[in-house]
Amino acid sequence: MVVGTTSESGRQILAGFRRYLETNGRWQIRLIEPEGVGVLHEWEGDGVISQSMEGVVGDVVKKLRIPAVNLSEVEKIRGVSRVEYDYLGMGREAAEHLIGRGFERLAFVGPTESDEAEDYYRGFCMAVEIRRAGARPIWHKIAGIENGVLEAEREGMGEWLRQLDRSTGVATFTDGVGRLLLDVAACEGIDVPEEVAVVGTGDDALICQLCTPTLSSVSIDRERKGFEAGMLLSRLMKGECRGSKVERLEPLGVLERESTSVTADCGDEVVTAAVKIIQREACDGVTVSEILDELCVSRSLLERRFAKYRGHSPQAEIRQVRTKHMKHLLATTDLPLSEVASQSGYVHQEYMSVVFKREVGETPGAYRRQHRRLA
Repeated sequence: MVVGTTSESGRQILAGFRRYLETNGRWQIRLIEPEGVGVLHEWEGDGVISQSMEGVVGDVVKKLRIPAVNLSEVEKIRGVSRVEYDYLGMGREAAEHLIGRGFERLAFVGPTESDEAEDYYRGFCMAVEIRRAGARPIWHKIAGIENGVLEAEREGMGEWLRQLDRSTGVATFTDGVGRLLLDVAACEGIDVPEEVAVVGTGDDALICQLCTPTLSSVSIDRERKGFEAGMLLSRLMKGECRGSKVERLEPLGVLERESTSVTADCGDEVVTAAVKIIQREACDGVTVSEILDELCVSRSLLERRFAKYRGHSPQAEIRQVRTKHMKHLLATTDLPLSEVASQSGYVHQEYMSVVFKREVGETPGAYRRQHRRLA
């Protein structure tokens, strides 16, 4: 197993793999740091899981003709199975989060010449089209996402931000790009999230929490990646699947922090006020009638203005907020469904299940089995 142990992502992958071994029998594992792969020239084994299949690792796999699982997000080696993240889904989650916060002007910051960034942007745009939430998002293209390359993007990013319309929601391809964007915005005197909201990708907790303001981020399940890699390699070694296989892992949703903790002004003060109430109180059971009482407006006026500025009804807005929270609880906790219902604004578990299946396309139980984080 060639996985770095010094990074948070590597250690989470290893934790997921360990969980697979706990429930599916023990293997004799040789754990090698990526910079120490030279020792593989003298190694003979039955299978490989690696964060890179180039160079020595790829040569050994070909020489020994053994099954292998590639964990790299950028290398697509023909004939080698891989476990990767669903970048289309990441882009969709980022856009839906920003749209849910009321942003109609959206932008994406990501690298050029990257298939993964292309998929992310396509998912980003698809969410906008489905929700009819405004014009096609801007893509501010950067040369790369490595630290050295990113620093060279400061000046160009500053110029781009100065020209960017205020009240824009921006998604970045990685948390590192998000961190730089927040830093540049501060240097330019641009308030986040009041003028520009930012959501990163990857949910690297240390990076996100060290940002000022703290960075919201699309959360990915690295432990699941390790677990699925172990399962896939086992099937390959047993001959249960032929040829190369690709497992794609959907994102877990957006973990909101300070960089998106705002409701954008949509151009109508009644709708903006209603959305703020819904964001704050939907999971406490707020109803449309209670919103009408608080804002002192008629149902017909609110319905009409929501249709114009949000493209759906106030009740649909409430359902969207509740469904997002339900998905988060199902994926990250072992709470019984009755408690998930209660914490999501529903009195009855049965009705929650009906709404969830209608909104998501599967039952809460099925969603939990597919998406739950590994303990």
